[in-house]
Amino acid sequence: MQIYTDCIITVSAKNEEEHRHMSNIRRVEQNNLSKHQSTNDCYVCSLLAHAKDSILLVSALEHGTVFLHQNQSYKGRCIYTFHQHYVNIVDVSSELFKCASVELQHACKAISDVFRPDLLNIAMLGNHERHLHWHIIPRYRNDSNWGNPPWPSEQRVLSDGEYISLAASIREKLGGAIV
Repeated sequence: MQIYTDCIITVSAKNEEEHRHMSNIRRVEQNNLSKHQSTNDCYVCSLLAHAKDSILLVSALEHGTVFLHQNQSYKGRCIYTFHQHYVNIVDVSSELFKCASVELQHACKAISDVFRPDLLNIAMLGNHERHLHWHIIPRYRNDSNWGNPPWPSEQRVLSDGEYISLAASIREKLGGAIV
């Protein structure tokens, strides 16, 4: 299932089958969400409203939600997004930003504990999805882009069971339940 559509997908002959699989997942997720569009037509708001239906849900925290990213080319890659709709960081109160930063750090710690990456990249872009969110990208010395930005990356699609297992592993370390 797709969480966010702002990841860069590199399609090559070797991952064409995975790309078709991801396209099917994306189509199912979009069909489900199209029935539940929010008033502002924000994809992320719609996803948040129906987060319990997503196999990528890790945990809903007090101020934000953690999801696995569909592309697991960097094992453990997640998204942290505010529950409320914000487009720009300057629109978030200082107090809320501090609280979200603590939750983001807590999510990073859980991901680090589970996957033991050599480094964590944190990115906030907003170029495609206009809902404030952070990418949490575990980096490993043996990844193909080590020492460089994580984009572009090969698309790595998992089975539903693998997504569920990864989400449960992070959730356990995060100490959060699905709410």
